[in-house]
Amino acid sequence: MTGHCGPRNTRASRIGLVVAASTSALALIAGAVALGVVVPDESSLMPLPTGEGNSVSVQQTVQTQVCPAQMALIDTASYGDEAFRTTSGNIATHYRVAALGGLVAGQFAHLNSPNMLWDMATDTKGVQTFADTADDTATILQAMLTKQQEGYGIAGSAVSSATEGDLRGTSAIACGQPELTARFLLPSTKTGYAQQLVLTNTAAKPTTVHIRVHGTSSSQALALNTESAVTINAQSNQVMNLSAAAPNEQGVYVEVTSDVAPVFAHVRIVAMEGLTPKGSEQVASLASDGVITSIMPQLTTTASIYSDQSGKATWYWIDEQGEHEAKAVNVHAGTVTNLDLGKAPDGAIGAVVRSEQSLDIVSSIMQTMDGEQQSDFMMASPSIRATSSAIALPQDVHATLHVVNGGTDTTSANFIAYNADGKEVGSKKLELQAKTGVSLETQDIAQDSAVIVMQVQGHHGDTPLQWSATVHGTSDHQTANLAQILPTALEPSSASVALQYSQRVVS
Repeated sequence: MTGHCGPRNTRASRIGLVVAASTSALALIAGAVALGVVVPDESSLMPLPTGEGNSVSVQQTVQTQVCPAQMALIDTASYGDEAFRTTSGNIATHYRVAALGGLVAGQFAHLNSPNMLWDMATDTKGVQTFADTADDTATILQAMLTKQQEGYGIAGSAVSSATEGDLRGTSAIACGQPELTARFLLPSTKTGYAQQLVLTNTAAKPTTVHIRVHGTSSSQALALNTESAVTINAQSNQVMNLSAAAPNEQGVYVEVTSDVAPVFAHVRIVAMEGLTPKGSEQVASLASDGVITSIMPQLTTTASIYSDQSGKATWYWIDEQGEHEAKAVNVHAGTVTNLDLGKAPDGAIGAVVRSEQSLDIVSSIMQTMDGEQQSDFMMASPSIRATSSAIALPQDVHATLHVVNGGTDTTSANFIAYNADGKEVGSKKLELQAKTGVSLETQDIAQDSAVIVMQVQGHHGDTPLQWSATVHGTSDHQTANLAQILPTALEPSSASVALQYSQRVVS
């Protein structure tokens, strides 16, 4: 089996909304409306016996996503001869955000700014997009949907690229929703790797975030060299240097927990070997278990595995014909285990780790140019499993789509492409046999694809299909470029709300 530590990745569990209502059903409904959720009608709430707790499932119609600021150097200190100082070069970050389905309202703005970058139309049930260049401030995408329905939602991504300086290569990340908990499986914190945890609080109140780290040197949580708790003011962000907090580990597993308000957490990674750039990446929190879908043939591949249980884990490559066993390793509870897989074989599209215990997996894939003067890497992780999901591609970004069926039955999906104007410009149907994968270029669906939507046939909720977009290659053919963009679910989301009925009058 494959799995991950902690609760399954349902949108309900990741939202983490819990409301304790001890006043009245009417007050609960008013509060839920203020939060942008739709609750059951009042008659379904009133019969609760006095003093007894109960809960109902409420639907969220307001969706919020954070698009990170431009990729940046982590160590910006100026020391030594100017010729040997790090530089961001000609780094540029482009993003695209999209709204799909009917909207009551929608907006896109910088964090803690009243100035709208994009005020969405509300008179359409189609697709609308907005693209621009990112700066050093995170941006917030919010939309209130007319209803909860498959295919309705928001999605976005940011892609950074440079051909000069120490950030040469490509990094990419999907915009993501704030969460009460997040987890990361990251590479070495030894010399040469700089890692920075970025925490964004979009709420109107401060929150304290607690960080717990496991490494390769011990099965116990590491004693950090920095504070393990970070307070983030309302509508602001904070950073934490993970390399300084937990140095000299061959890999780290990071758990982030927020006390009061959900936060958007991601990690910036910059790798150097002396003066040679070895790649950079922006890494989102782990979204799911299952299959990694951005494997690149003939590129150097390593895997990191984490579990809170000990056992044996086996790595399998996946191609159009099926699964192929590659390597087995013993996993020790509470410890990050690394697996050197060499170069991925020809035809490889995805990979999966099979084990008796629940676990998390991430793959680091490295591309090196001739002469080893520059390299780039991506941290590839499993995507969400959803009946309907989308990837927004920034302007002039073309990618390879990797699709894998990790289930036991043949499954079909439609891929629909929309251009920057929201017009459907192409579609393609794929049928995948069990435990096989396929890859295709975005141009195979449409030349001017700006948003790609996958709709899985015959399934609702979790599906056996997982997919991602892999950005690689440059126009100059001299710079290594490699990055993964994961899809965003376009599905109804709900949260469990705790209720306690009381006959007390509230004044």
